[in-house]
Amino acid sequence: MKKNIFSFDFFVVLLTLAASAYVMYSRAAYHARQSELKERYEVSRKDILKRAAVPPANASLPSIPSETGLRNILFAVKSSAAKKVSIVGDFNDWTPQGMTKDASGMWTVALKIVPGDYAYNFIVDGRPVRDFNNPKTKDTGRGFVSSSLEVKPFTPDDK
Repeated sequence: MKKNIFSFDFFVVLLTLAASAYVMYSRAAYHARQSELKERYEVSRKDILKRAAVPPANASLPSIPSETGLRNILFAVKSSAAKKVSIVGDFNDWTPQGMTKDASGMWTVALKIVPGDYAYNFIVDGRPVRDFNNPKTKDTGRGFVSSSLEVKPFTPDDK
């Protein structure tokens, strides 16, 4: 009879050790996942803060006068992780216009635009993104918020 009691005690101890090991493993896995999520959040937050350093696209930037009345507007967005960035808006009938990436991760394109009020978005890896450096927004009914741009005609003071 004593042999069976010893076996039962041994089984209880073994079961307790296994449960403790599982709890320790679960805690380690939980903390590892939390660290991974925090790191991803930090990367996203840093990328957003880098974008905040880019001046918004606006018509008050210097522009070269044109006989046609078109204004040269430079659009820029910082996204070093992006594979493809384009711009769409009222000024190009929402047809994607490719942008060029420089070594610092800045995507740019210069467009000649007729004076007027426009809604626009950047398309970053297939997703519409508004210009976070431009506080002016416009609802276009397309299911996402667009940035708003007013392109003013040339005046004699622009020369």
